[in-house]
Amino acid sequence: MKIFAVIQMLLVAAITANAAASAADTPYTPAERTAAELRKRGGLPEFYKKLRSGDEVKIAYFGGSITEQNGWRIKSADYFKKRFPNAKIVPIHAAIGGTGSFLGSFRIDRDVLSKSPDLVFVEFAVNDSGLKPEQVRNTMEGIVRKIRKANPETDICFVYTFTEKTLKTIQSGKMYTSEAVMEDVADRYAIPSINMCLEIAKLEKEGKLIMKSPDGAMTAPSGETLDAYAKMPKDARGRIVFSKDGVHPFPNTGHVFYMDALARSFEKLEKMPYRKRAALPAPVSADNYEDAKMIPADSPAISYSDGVKPLDKNNPIAKRFGKKLGTVMEMEAGAKMRFKFRGTTVAFYDIIGPHGCKVDVKIDGKPKGSFKTFDSYCTYARRASNVIALNLPDGEHEVELAVSSEKFDKREILFERNRPDYDKNPEKYASYTFTTAFVMIRGEMRF
Repeated sequence: MKIFAVIQMLLVAAITANAAASAADTPYTPAERTAAELRKRGGLPEFYKKLRSGDEVKIAYFGGSITEQNGWRIKSADYFKKRFPNAKIVPIHAAIGGTGSFLGSFRIDRDVLSKSPDLVFVEFAVNDSGLKPEQVRNTMEGIVRKIRKANPETDICFVYTFTEKTLKTIQSGKMYTSEAVMEDVADRYAIPSINMCLEIAKLEKEGKLIMKSPDGAMTAPSGETLDAYAKMPKDARGRIVFSKDGVHPFPNTGHVFYMDALARSFEKLEKMPYRKRAALPAPVSADNYEDAKMIPADSPAISYSDGVKPLDKNNPIAKRFGKKLGTVMEMEAGAKMRFKFRGTTVAFYDIIGPHGCKVDVKIDGKPKGSFKTFDSYCTYARRASNVIALNLPDGEHEVELAVSSEKFDKREILFERNRPDYDKNPEKYASYTFTTAFVMIRGEMRF
């Protein structure tokens, strides 16, 4: 009987593992969703309880460039300060332009959870809109489960922004795909969601608002570079101008509408009776990213060849990102990095910019292609992620990166509007180096 029981237990474990693997491989399409400004679900009970107590309350703003801007993030923190003057509101700025929930699932431990937030706003729908639904589901669920495991009393709120490209979907009364995926996750974990876009879409349809200025174009994915735009509340025909580029709202127009939607929603959430949250449920996906890890680039688990050094503290990149990233390693042409890990996913959290280069990759001794740390926006340095592999067999792997000596045409890659910067400052683009702060894996590093 004991032998039979053991065999039965092993069979169940094998069936469970195969089912999980099969579920992870199965394409996923979210159900079509009707847009609503607020879905309350379980509300924000612990957050409002703490606000009323007059204690210190930490609010994390976790998202992309729209959150990075000095817009709804600043306005909402001010709202809570005025609404609850006895509480000490501590905002945590954890937004990075041009990034989505993939990088978010890795960096949340360092950028958010290490600061013990009471509420985390998550805004990644725009930057996740081009990804496969299963990828969005897995990374967003990983973010949620990491938050809940770090502190079950931390509340979460999904917030949805939009762009000119998704305007028609919203005007049809529907949600675009990445939002619908996030709603599936929100349903599972009773997370409230706020769609800040509906009133704006209505005004545009009525001819009272335009999404961008006539000469507008997206010039940068980084929110911190966008707040210098001149105030431009209305065009010559008296219509409100939402943004310059159809993406990033003006602080005194688009972000005001975003804040109005938040305020209406907060009033309803505040009135909900306190109810203790249920235990953490089983995951929607067995392949969610709650196991995502960041390994510092100066870890002893990583070996380097000659031509690699930590950035000097006086280097402009180190000055700008050192406090946020810690040690940044700089690799010259010909330099190599090697490490071993056991797992399925490997990526890099690095700094791309005018100094960008081409990097060749090998996994388990076989070429795995290459990537460039330079794109059309790279007139300045910014944080980014580069994915090497997502679905490796779950086992031990050896990864090797080599900085290529190939010098590609950076001017040609830049947007035409950015080429004058290259012509004026060619020395800024002369180097070809790889600057990275973290290896990102799902699994365990091998020493």
